[in-house]
Amino acid sequence: MPVKVSQEYDVIVAGGGPAGIGAGVAAARSGAKTLVIEQAGFLGGCLTMDLAFLNFHDQRGYQILNGIPQELVDRMIALGGSPGHVQTKRGTARTFTAIDPEIVKYVAQEMVLEAGARILFHAFVSDAVMRGDSVAGVVIQGKGGCEVISGKIVIDCSGDADVAAYAGAPFHKGREGDGAMQAVTLMFRLNRVDTEQIPKHFPMGVAYAKKPGSDSLTFLRSEGHFDKWADAWRAEGMFDNPHHYSSFSSLRDGEVKMNTTRVIGIDGTDTWDLTRAEIEGRRQIMAMVRFLQKHVPGFEKAALISTGPFIGVRETRRIAGEYTLTLEDVLGSRDFPDNIARGAWPMDMHDPKGIGIHQRLVRGGKSYGIPYRILVPQRVEQLLVAGRSVSATHEAQASVRVMGPCMHTGQAAGTAAALSIKKGVSPRNANIQELRQALRAQGAVLEESDCPARLETPPDFEMAPETLEL
Repeated sequence: MPVKVSQEYDVIVAGGGPAGIGAGVAAARSGAKTLVIEQAGFLGGCLTMDLAFLNFHDQRGYQILNGIPQELVDRMIALGGSPGHVQTKRGTARTFTAIDPEIVKYVAQEMVLEAGARILFHAFVSDAVMRGDSVAGVVIQGKGGCEVISGKIVIDCSGDADVAAYAGAPFHKGREGDGAMQAVTLMFRLNRVDTEQIPKHFPMGVAYAKKPGSDSLTFLRSEGHFDKWADAWRAEGMFDNPHHYSSFSSLRDGEVKMNTTRVIGIDGTDTWDLTRAEIEGRRQIMAMVRFLQKHVPGFEKAALISTGPFIGVRETRRIAGEYTLTLEDVLGSRDFPDNIARGAWPMDMHDPKGIGIHQRLVRGGKSYGIPYRILVPQRVEQLLVAGRSVSATHEAQASVRVMGPCMHTGQAAGTAAALSIKKGVSPRNANIQELRQALRAQGAVLEESDCPARLETPPDFEMAPETLEL
């Protein structure tokens, strides 16, 4: 089949997940002719997996996510797709921001289109077009065959640093030493559940909220372990460790979504591994549903109504950038002269062997700066990388990988790309002060002093310890 050559764009965004949404909106609003390419038939990526935003506030209550992420949540609230930021009593997240996956697909799509960007669904980036050491576009595969799309700057928001790898940029994959990667998870949703029973049995991080369409406080989320059912757990051949962690959240009456499956030994850049993960994830879901129905009060009549659109992969490739974010940077709440975002999520390591989850919180409940340099790959020009593939160590990536920082690094990359095109420079040589000024004008939080608000601490709030084994 012949290769078609399309028109040129200023900015090509490869991937339409949280980072891709942030990049597409920011680049287009900054005046760049922008294309967002997404292999699914919708935008959102992990936002559509029945997950929630967990990083809008640090443990002390300072809001560290604003700008495009806050705009997305505000628009979802207006459409009944989120109750907004709800405080928890105790846990690794100070607030829990539940979102409806179907509403987020619509809101993200409209935000990107209203910004002036174009979207191409059902297209898979299969290679980078190179001009010397510079990326000059991408090759895509779709129903219409193979196509070349030219671009002045490409932003890799694939989650796996696909474009960076095709372009020959250096990268790391998995844990230093053995390459092992965090366990992957397939989310699922149940209905016909007595959700008010859940916090009685899973009492960590409990939150109640006025859900969309309701005037009363009802169960929103909690988390915990299956220790009290350890004997039945072993007898029925569930996960190896009966001290198995799960989180539960409910945006609609009688519905609950669960984050509990754990598939190990998966390389998210390998199609055969991903296939195995999807199969094993569904098997684990069916076993979990049967166990809940049989043993856990409130789930007797539970019925499975949906699974995530794809398996949730926590880490694969991480670029070698102009700077590498470290665990000490994260835990020590370090700031940088080129901060373009902030993070506060703990080092959240889902053990590669599936044993459990190890968390280390940012000291003092603070946040840390995310430097622009971790978006800039070594040795390749006209390319930025945003999302969970930024330059970080295995442990630091376990913090910066979550959806809030991903969206903000995308926003920074989109803004930087547009400014670089206007100035006629490579993104590597972007004027950092101009970039930071532009991001602040968009509402982004770069320093703690930029935080737009601090939550009042409820009397029953208890800050989580700095180290947790879940």
